[in-house]
Amino acid sequence: MSDRLSPQREAEIRERFAATRAARSSDVDALLAELAAVRAGRDEIEGYDPGLLKDEIASTLAQWMRDDLDDRIVQQARKCGYTLEEVASTPDIRRELARQVRRAWRKANRELCEAVASHFFSDIGDYNVEYEADAHRALHDFSYRADGSDSEFPYYFADWHEWRLKDYTPGFLHCCHAIRHGIDLWDAARNTKAVAA
Repeated sequence: MSDRLSPQREAEIRERFAATRAARSSDVDALLAELAAVRAGRDEIEGYDPGLLKDEIASTLAQWMRDDLDDRIVQQARKCGYTLEEVASTPDIRRELARQVRRAWRKANRELCEAVASHFFSDIGDYNVEYEADAHRALHDFSYRADGSDSEFPYYFADWHEWRLKDYTPGFLHCCHAIRHGIDLWDAARNTKAVAA
């Protein structure tokens, strides 16, 4: 496919907007210029969005924090002699156990957030997650185990291949708005003709 509209298609668009050209010729010409610059192909419709990566990382961090709190509550319950059934059925026991582990939990999660931030978003880091290839490499390479942790598995992004990191490109959205504007102009011109007749 070509990078520009075909001459026949461009002529067809110019004819359709001929009725509104007199009233708003600069708007129509700008619309046509934008339409003519649209590139065809799937790669130009969707592109990598670093904002989606940040959202997915934040969501995963929140899940890790919830899981870590649950693990700490279970460990504290065992130390205090509570069964898991007692903890699950009595909110006051869970609340008290959460209060007991809160300081260590916050410290561990602050360190985890700092590790993620320095790995992905640091100015002096090895990765520039504004680019898709670097983002994938950074996700693949990330692994974190807290100092003194007795966990047999480090934190890592296991399901990052399933994340949706692509969204509509700004150019595609801009063209959609331009098309919508052209349709509005066309409708306004038709309504003006109908009222005049």
